[in-house]
Amino acid sequence: MRATLANAHLVVFIEHVARELDVMCAVRHLLRERHGLELAVRSTKFDLYEGMLAAGSPRVVAFPWFYEDDDGPIRRARKLWPDARYVNLAWEQVLQNINESVKTPHGELARTQVRHFAWGDFYRDLLVRYGVRAELVTVVGNPVYGLYTEPYRRYFEDKPTLAARHGLDPDKPWLLVAENYGAAFYPDSHLEVMVARGASREESWGFREFARASLRTMCEWLRDLAGPSLEIVLRPRPYTPRERFMGKLREAIGDPPPGLRVIQDGSVREWILASDAVVSSYSTSLIEAAIAEKPIAMLAPLPLPEFVKHPWYEYVPRFPSLGELRDFVLSGDPTFAALRQWATDRMLRTDPIRGMADFLAATYHDAPSVSVSPAARLDVLGRVASRSLKKAMGRRPDKAAEHDRFGQDEVTARTARWAGLAP
Repeated sequence: MRATLANAHLVVFIEHVARELDVMCAVRHLLRERHGLELAVRSTKFDLYEGMLAAGSPRVVAFPWFYEDDDGPIRRARKLWPDARYVNLAWEQVLQNINESVKTPHGELARTQVRHFAWGDFYRDLLVRYGVRAELVTVVGNPVYGLYTEPYRRYFEDKPTLAARHGLDPDKPWLLVAENYGAAFYPDSHLEVMVARGASREESWGFREFARASLRTMCEWLRDLAGPSLEIVLRPRPYTPRERFMGKLREAIGDPPPGLRVIQDGSVREWILASDAVVSSYSTSLIEAAIAEKPIAMLAPLPLPEFVKHPWYEYVPRFPSLGELRDFVLSGDPTFAALRQWATDRMLRTDPIRGMADFLAATYHDAPSVSVSPAARLDVLGRVASRSLKKAMGRRPDKAAEHDRFGQDEVTARTARWAGLAP
């Protein structure tokens, strides 16, 4: 008998909708159909306590990261479910040099008990190097890359649909610019966290200055590239508030000219599949575009510091001038082949979406039963009541960006859509 959401077998917490929700709803469908298990999908940002109550007594609790044992959401979940099996889904695994020590496990629990989901042998080896027991790491592949393969790619809206929704011309070539200068918006407090977790202080502050200068030059290039024969879709990182991004863009070039559209809606997946070419700074969106067999190029208005480099950059054409970028846009050269081969060999050998479902099911069957103490449940009920009171008084306990808010109706709708597509 299938469990209800009030007593899910597993619960997964989502940090970023654009990055995670499509995959997890596909996995939710596959867990139901292949394993008879119910997965609750909840937010780390907006309804953590409500989601904990709704999930009941899950045996498996999966987070999008698991670096520190006492990270806020993890600590709260462990208080309610101390005996559950915890999983690190690790949505960031292709790490720049500066982020390697920041985004790897530091806590004892993370190294000795948590189950880790790996996209490839390279990440398993990295975790082991940072003290994780090898038997706790399962290599499956990157489920995001699986979205670009059949039948999963049929889930996304096509070019005519996106054109109608956003007022774009479907008959013109589309250049997607997947902006990834998130460091340009880091506050000092974030840089201090990076330093505390092992990054160099000099490099951390240098990272922000490099990103700010690169972002400004990129905006100038796109202003000069825009014209009547091309649709440029500039997509800010979904984790940067749009108003903050537009403030930086207007500082650099004023209002964007015709032909340059700033669109943050939707996931990068549908935009990659609908576009004719993709450029970015050092975003892994370029790897996704290569998997989708789209012409790709790396914008490099400033020389890349060593601390942001990664070996995959060598497989992408790099354009340090506006003229070279313009030539690329006009050429349509198939520049994706080398990077596609690199990524496929390391992270896409089988169906990683089905593999994630199978991994979570195996983790469930290996996990002990979980009971919730009345005191712990009462504590969560009190926190839910406190949040409700604050909202009723007009206060906003939620500080996360609105684009990462989702409800259970959306989870249900996306899962149902996958039911007609996923194998």
